Amino acid sequence: MRRFVAVAPFVLLLTLLASCGGKDKPEPNPTPVWPGERWQLEYTNSGGIAGIDQRLTLDSKGTITTEDKRTGRTRQGYVPQPDTGMVGSLARALPSVKSDQGLPPPDAIITSVKVTSGDKSYGGTFNTVPSDSAVAALLRRLAALYQDNRP
Repeated sequence: MRRFVAVAPFVLLLTLLASCGGKDKPEPNPTPVWPGERWQLEYTNSGGIAGIDQRLTLDSKGTITTEDKRTGRTRQGYVPQPDTGMVGSLARALPSVKSDQGLPPPDAIITSVKVTSGDKSYGGTFNTVPSDSAVAALLRRLAALYQDNRP
């Protein structure tokens, strides 16, 4: 019985010390890119010698609005679901990309993309082609969608 009384506090102390151990830094929970299924994307392209000022808005349902602010024209349309899904999947790379830093050259074309879903927004502004291949593909696809639905 004495052995049990002498060993019991030691075992209790070891149990308490073992439960205090663990990782020093908890692993962060990944931030979901799409908190909901519905999203809206805004794409703008402006600048250059010609002074272009174009805007495209696309939502997850496929509703597209293109606008040329220089000419004051607007056009609305619909993008088929496979194309909308492709844009949505390419846009998932936006949270990991950084916007260009510094001043662009005077005749540069500035491109910006912003995706909003729920209360989260992700985006970037670029004056050169991004090094991230998914974001570069997204910008090419959005430029093509603008041309296909030019106001």
